[in-house]
This record gives sequence, C-alpha cells and structure tokens, in this order.
Amino acid sequence: MSIGTTLLYCFVAVLLSRYCCPLFGMFNQLNLPYMLSWILGAVLGDWRTGLIIGAMVTTLNMAPVVIGAVHTMSLWDAAVLMVALVVGEGMDMEIAFAIAAPMAVLGNALVNLQAVILYDGIADNLALKAVRKGDVKGVIRAQAIYRYLLSFVWLFVWYFILVYVGSRAADTLVNAMPGWLVSGFAAGGKLLPAVGFGLFLAAMGKKKFIPFFIIGAYMALYLGLSTIMIAVLAGCAGSIYVLLEKSGDRQAEEV
Repeated sequence: MSIGTTLLYCFVAVLLSRYCCPLFGMFNQLNLPYMLSWILGAVLGDWRTGLIIGAMVTTLNMAPVVIGAVHTMSLWDAAVLMVALVVGEGMDMEIAFAIAAPMAVLGNALVNLQAVILYDGIADNLALKAVRKGDVKGVIRAQAIYRYLLSFVWLFVWYFILVYVGSRAADTLVNAMPGWLVSGFAAGGKLLPAVGFGLFLAAMGKKKFIPFFIIGAYMALYLGLSTIMIAVLAGCAGSIYVLLEKSGDRQAEEV
C-alpha cells in the first residue's frame, strides 16, 4: 500500500476503535471485527474480503473475558493488520491469519500501557487539577476531549507502525521462508478458528455441547454445507434441544 492509502486506512481504523468512539466503548459488541472490518476492506477496495476476515478474527476469542474492565485480547488490532496483509498486500489469508493473531495479545498489552500513561498519567491528572480549582469545564475537557484526542494519537501511531512497517516485515518474512514453513503457517492459520471455538466451549463449561461442535465440523468438511446453512440448522437444533429440555423438566416436576 502507498503511504497515502496507509494513512487513510489507519485513520479509519482509529475512528472505529472502541477507545476513540464513545458508542463502541459503551457497547463492546459493536466493536467486534465481524461488525466493522468490512469498512476497512472497503477502504482498500474489497469489503467482502474484509467481512470474511472479520469473521475469522472473531473466532480467536469467541468467549471474551473482561477482568476489571480490561480485555484479554484486542481482536480489532489483529483485524487491522490482517485486512492490510490480505487486501492491501495480497497475502494468503491463512498465512496472514497466523501472523496477525499474536497482534491481538500485543495490542491488548499496549492498550493497558495506554491506560496507565495517557489516562492515569495525563487525562486524570488534568481532571484532578481542574477539580481542585473548581473548574467544571476543565474536568469535562480532560475527560471528554483530551482523553479521546490522546487515544487517537496513540492508536494512530500504533496502527501506522503495525500496518506500514508490519506488513512489509511480514511480506519479507514470508518470502524468505522455505516452502515447508509457509505451508506450516497456512496450516496453523486454518487451525486457529478451531482453537477459538475450543476456548469458547471450555468457557461455557458444558461438555454436553461438544457433540454439536463435532457435528457442525463434519457437516462443513464432508457434506460441504456453507456456514450459513449450518448456522440455520444449528439454530433449529438448538431450539428443539431447549424445548425438549424444558419438556423433560416439566415431566420431572410432575413426577
């Protein structure tokens, strides 16, 4: 990608981040990659691929865990890099997935650092000084304006490094790899969604749902059904399961 396209791409990526848009900050589900990554793809001229990538990246963490208002993964960072690699640089999707996935962890670590430096260190201190002076407008500026401006600058620099430098480094790395290692990366990329679903099932803590997961995998692999068709069948099967379970509970209560 050219430098101009990269700057525009990073600008849009920052605007869609939950740390710069109050709406996404309040409703985290709106900021998941499958909801917004098509916009990143549209910036680069292929919204369909962007949408597919968003769905793939979301499978990394199907059961997001928030500890003390801190997320364990920043899936948006992985989506930002993966869309740039696939749509912008033409990299194979599975290989790009394997490269972009670690950015979800690294990006989350930088978010925590951002909170300490920008929020606790700058914005909150400015707000505290305004409180001591009785300056209500100063408090509002610090928390409603300065906080988001600082986040914008921080994230823009991070996304620019991630996309402009990271995509070129990734492209150089892949070109230098032997064929067997590239194939290994591609295979690993294909396994990542399965790992995400596995973590989701583990978080649910109900082993009785594992057969449904296996049935869905076999329907995709051996029957060749699309994910939409499998989702429709899964919804029907889930409804029947719930109805039968409720019916069994009623009969048990009557006995």
